Amino acid sequence: MRGGASSPIAEGHQFLLLHGGGGPLTVSGFAERLALDEDSRARVITPTHPRFNGTPRPDGLADIAGLARLYVALLDELGLGDVTVVGNSIGGWIAAEMAIIGSPRVSSYVIVDAVGLEVPGHPVVDFFSLTPAEIAQHSYYDPERYGIDPSTLPPEAQQAMAGNRATLAVYSGQAMTDPGLEARLATIDAPTLVVWARPTASPTPTTDAPTPTRSPAPSTSS
Repeated sequence: MRGGASSPIAEGHQFLLLHGGGGPLTVSGFAERLALDEDSRARVITPTHPRFNGTPRPDGLADIAGLARLYVALLDELGLGDVTVVGNSIGGWIAAEMAIIGSPRVSSYVIVDAVGLEVPGHPVVDFFSLTPAEIAQHSYYDPERYGIDPSTLPPEAQQAMAGNRATLAVYSGQAMTDPGLEARLATIDAPTLVVWARPTASPTPTTDAPTPTRSPAPSTSS
């Protein structure tokens, strides 16, 4: 799988790190920190979701559940075990769907600021109507520092961002929720940690934290 290479350090715990709608660069810094930490010396696998950054997308792969099945199969293909799956934004939604499917190769899940859960009275923000500046306001504690102005990027980077946005719509739908997700979450029996960030203007904790009703690990906020 293109973009699915693991870090060169592979002696410690294994992580599958799933990026959000902003593309693989949104988790690259965290992946590097995990891989280079002298205490963990983790193996970090950071796949690029098909069609993000111009990668090919197989026919018929058009939703979050399909991505979850793809990554469960990837772990089987790689023959990995005791893996922690960490997902952010739609990556968190994918991680939740993986937990619903279940895999003996995964020991735990971490779901960070995920979308996907439909909660009456707490709609997810209409992402696709937002300007880049508004997206930064909803995404970062310090948007002035971390937000990206696409107009300052080279044309190829602007094209990649536009392509990623279109691909996100294919997988998540315009609403970025699944009405059936809540009921399916009740089937999860693997240790699952749910994390969300309160200080931003992002979707409310009720919306962006699909907490399983049965989980040996508690959810938390930060």
